[in-house]
Amino acid sequence: MGFLKDLSLGSRGLKHKLTIIFSLVSVIPLLICGYLISYYFSLKGDFTQITLIVIIALMVIFLGWRIGKEAINSLMKVVEQAKAISKGSVREVKIARDDELGELGDSLNKMASQIKGNIQELKTHLEKIEELTIIDELTNLYNEKYMKMRLSEEIDRAVTFQHPCSLIFLKIDRFGRYLKEDLLPEVALVLKRNANNNIDKAGRLKGEDFVLILPEKSKKKAIEIAEKIRDDINKVESGLAVNIGVSSNPLDSNSAEGLLNRAEIAMQQAAREGENLVRAA
Repeated sequence: MGFLKDLSLGSRGLKHKLTIIFSLVSVIPLLICGYLISYYFSLKGDFTQITLIVIIALMVIFLGWRIGKEAINSLMKVVEQAKAISKGSVREVKIARDDELGELGDSLNKMASQIKGNIQELKTHLEKIEELTIIDELTNLYNEKYMKMRLSEEIDRAVTFQHPCSLIFLKIDRFGRYLKEDLLPEVALVLKRNANNNIDKAGRLKGEDFVLILPEKSKKKAIEIAEKIRDDINKVESGLAVNIGVSSNPLDSNSAEGLLNRAEIAMQQAAREGENLVRAA
């Protein structure tokens, strides 16, 4: 019963079924060989002829087994490739055959390559969509949502590794005038030029309020950058003035909200004292 169960085709995979088929087919030449050997011993036939027939039969069995094995292996590769594609994998499979299995393998590889290209194109579109959701349309800087999220991440990192992280809060005086004169993009360029593209992030919170996140920079360094930003903005347009507040972790706060509030308070202090001033929390 156990042997018959092993030969059952009902619950086995394709590879198992094909193996059984080739095994059963191989029985026929073996039976012929057995019959010829039995005939030889019973009738004392020509030994050379019997030997030749047996060798030919064994060669046929071996050739059939070899061809069958190659076909089964190629078919299994095609099946695995189809399964991989269905699961989202786009790896290619090499099937060096000139028959239908080879053509099927080539078709699957082309399909995988096309899927890979479509996935990459989709990723590119998603990145562009994501970029649009975090960019301020008027200034092309990061928007408020992104800047607050990024500030929170940088403060968490600064607290964990005990590194400094500073923040510049900038407010444009007489904002309405410069909004009409379309000078905000130039102000944005000043902020970008004073930011390290790999680390620092410049963004617009709302209206005339801008911030610059400065990871790994001390308050002293942040004040130097703030003063340079103020001077560069003054050169953009005659009469264009800003007030800037600077805060730093861990001196002023260990939270993103606290750091932002302290920088804004310092900016308000600068505004009360005059214009074009930089004040630290």
